Amino acid sequence: MRHATRTLDGDVVVQGEDLGRWVNAQRFGWEQLLPVQQWILENTLKVTPVGEEERPVKRTQDTMWALNLAAARQFYAREGT
Repeated sequence: MRHATRTLDGDVVVQGEDLGRWVNAQRFGWEQLLPVQQWILENTLKVTPVGEEERPVKRTQDTMWALNLAAARQFYAREGT
């Protein structure tokens, strides 16, 4: 199994620490970890870095503008103002 330890944010909270969020932070920040930290995560917790398919798609300013304009048009159509 590729992500044996992976949990969703909020699923496991121990002493106020959200372990799912911590695991995901390690996976998304893999490049900032020291090699020994990466080794420990991979070999003890079976945590691996995120793949390209899991990274969020970066949106351009034009894409964001188009999404906001579409939302404004939907609001206007619904509310009339």
